[in-house]
Amino acid sequence: MKIRLWGTADESRQMAHLLIDAPGFDVVSVSEPYADRGASVLVRVFVEARLDVPPVARHGHDPASARAPQGIAAGR
Repeated sequence: MKIRLWGTADESRQMAHLLIDAPGFDVVSVSEPYADRGASVLVRVFVEARLDVPPVARHGHDPASARAPQGIAAGR
């Protein structure tokens, strides 16, 4: 999964650290900040992450999938 952060350098750095510490997925990489185009003071930081596999799903049954909204379950 690729996640783009877009904000000031400080905001992007703080959010990247929050994502690294957040449960539910593992952050694989965080890019250096890329300056936004034009006269903007914003930067873009790209985060690559992998979702954690719930222990139940590893055994072939994932009760969370039964509760997923239709658009998500249907891949829309």
